[in-house]
Amino acid sequence: MTNKTRVLILDDDDDDIFLVQELIEEIDASGYEVASTNSPTEAAKILSGGMADIVLCDYRMGKVTGIDFIKEQRDRGDDTPIILLTGLNNRSTDEAALNAGASDFISKIDLRPDTLDRSIRYSLANTQRQRVFQSVLENVNAGVVMVDENLVPSVWNPEFELIVEYATGKRSDEATQAFLQMVLAQDQKLNVRKRVYEKKVSYTADKAMVLLLHDVTQHIEALHEREVAKNKAAHLAMNCSLTGLPNRNSFVERIEAEIENAERDGYEFFMLNLDLNKFKEVNDVYGHHTGDVLLKKVTSRFKKACRKGDFLARVGGDEFVAIQRCDPNAEDQIPELANRLVECVKDVMNIDGIEIQVGISIGVARYPEHGRKAEELLSNADTAMYRAKRQTSGQVQAFNEEMDRKIREARMLGQDLRAAVDAGDIDVHFQSQADVETGTVTGYEALARWEHPRLGNISPTTFIPIAEERGLIAR
Repeated sequence: MTNKTRVLILDDDDDDIFLVQELIEEIDASGYEVASTNSPTEAAKILSGGMADIVLCDYRMGKVTGIDFIKEQRDRGDDTPIILLTGLNNRSTDEAALNAGASDFISKIDLRPDTLDRSIRYSLANTQRQRVFQSVLENVNAGVVMVDENLVPSVWNPEFELIVEYATGKRSDEATQAFLQMVLAQDQKLNVRKRVYEKKVSYTADKAMVLLLHDVTQHIEALHEREVAKNKAAHLAMNCSLTGLPNRNSFVERIEAEIENAERDGYEFFMLNLDLNKFKEVNDVYGHHTGDVLLKKVTSRFKKACRKGDFLARVGGDEFVAIQRCDPNAEDQIPELANRLVECVKDVMNIDGIEIQVGISIGVARYPEHGRKAEELLSNADTAMYRAKRQTSGQVQAFNEEMDRKIREARMLGQDLRAAVDAGDIDVHFQSQADVETGTVTGYEALARWEHPRLGNISPTTFIPIAEERGLIAR
């Protein structure tokens, strides 16, 4: 393989061919490989075979001019640089050559080794840049077109042709003109067949306009997917994935806002704490799948029971909270919402052929009567809910300071008992059992004793029922 530049001289005059060869040798004989022909047809064959890097073409060659040859080669799609050599030295011939696709134009009057060397080097470099530009133009994910002041295209790429065809349904000069007028009249983005193109307009030094239509569909889709994912993550952060209800985070925000609004606007509201009865048994007996289906069905019924302005959230496994506004002058301590929620679970539910019925216990606290802070309201509603669980007279109980004091104390004692069991602070005392007739020891009875660090000795009749209720006996 040679690194020499292959020069083809096309001239019908052998003397002129010889003179050009001598000039090339003066430039750099070792850097060029020169071939020549008198026939434009033969020259075309050499170029089609890729056997020349550049052509030095005479202007006058009998019936065929150098400009005719250049036009024919460009029509064939040949971009080999062609320098036109002519005895004429006028602007009209120069422009005709350039318009035909000549790489350069040299008057034979000015033909010297240095001018020819410069023309060959510049023509080769410009062609290489043009090839790179054309490659980019054809492969870029954008439609590109350059037009004059009358919107007549001079350069465009295949992508632009496709966009025109998609937008107008045809490929023609008229369609291109209509499309360009439409694009320039629109905003920055253009929609064509479910594709989104971003329009960018720039101008060359000779005031030609370059229009770039960049396909931003994937970018927009990616942004949309990212936004959807972001919104989904935000939704999951504030909502229960199983039931779709607001979760504890949402409830905390809502209760704080509700207190602030109530204090400002002078209204009151009920805070409801709901707990499903025997839900743990459903999970233990039928499995968590059945429990999840049950939660979904119950939630669906709860949603239907809510009215405009009511708020419902799931804050735990089978624990829900609700907020309902009320008239400050109303004396009712049990909100209408509580009664509607009770009605939701009174019927048997069929889940995968299994008939299940769960009850509901609801504790109610009223703002500001039962607390002005979220923690206090929730705690009092929770205490009332535990009283509702213990009583058979009703499934809904409003907070009552005196009635709920003992329950609160029992719950606090239960927390202390759990800590004592974990720490091994429950002492076992053994009491002997003897035969009443003989006095012989027949066995021993194990008695649990609890020395509370603050309350002193706690009677087994007090803490054993609490331990049974909280499942601490087996521990």
